[in-house]
Amino acid sequence: MTNKPRVVRISLLITLFSLLTVPCSLLSALDFSFRPKGFVYIPTGAGNKSADGKELYGPGGGGDIGFETDLSSVWPTPFGLGYTAGLEGGVLFNEVRVDDPKNLSVYSFGGGIGLYFFPLSRLLTRIDGALGVYRPGFNGETGYTNLYLRGGGGGHCAGCADLALTPDLRAGYRGIFFN
Repeated sequence: MTNKPRVVRISLLITLFSLLTVPCSLLSALDFSFRPKGFVYIPTGAGNKSADGKELYGPGGGGDIGFETDLSSVWPTPFGLGYTAGLEGGVLFNEVRVDDPKNLSVYSFGGGIGLYFFPLSRLLTRIDGALGVYRPGFNGETGYTNLYLRGGGGGHCAGCADLALTPDLRAGYRGIFFN
């Protein structure tokens, strides 16, 4: 005669052990990357014009720092596409061109996703996007926190398999939503 509570306890322990060890064993296959990016910011569109037709913002620049993981190394797709998820933070500096010119700085933090594909063995193509929050500052005074949206794409060609730092050629869009 078997002891039913003991069998149930053993099966629960085996299930719990499996649930804890299988995901942990997949962590060794994750690829992490650190992506610093610099950019030139050129404001365009109707939102960059004042009532009298003058430009509100001049060109600027900044940079992002992204930390992401390649999830396709754990859960591959049948199409050969890779996908990533991660976090990013950034800063943007710009000139406000109004009657009293000011310096604008925008600090941002958000989450991003990306897709990549190797059409040739050393040629990487990539599209990615992010959504997050930003906080503007004008000459040392901070504004209200709001949302931003970033999208972009690009690629690079790695000439050597051992080369870890490869420059990207990218184009993108960054939208900042004001109240």
